[in-house]
Amino acid sequence: MTIIRVLVIFLVFWLIFRLIRIKMDKNRVPGKKPPKIVNIKKCQYCGVHIPTKDSIKSGNKYYCSTEHLNLDNQK
Repeated sequence: MTIIRVLVIFLVFWLIFRLIRIKMDKNRVPGKKPPKIVNIKKCQYCGVHIPTKDSIKSGNKYYCSTEHLNLDNQK
């Protein structure tokens, strides 16, 4: 008798889980793309992390602004 109770309880929880998953799948927006991965570089002068496309490159070094490029070159 206890085996039947355990099976019924398991079946109820499994059905609830399946209904929740079906509901969540319906709420998903089709065709929605994940966000793009952006390359990040660290400013050689101040250490701020910035996207590569927004950074200023000098040799193998990246800077967040021309001011930091100039200050690092003065060292």
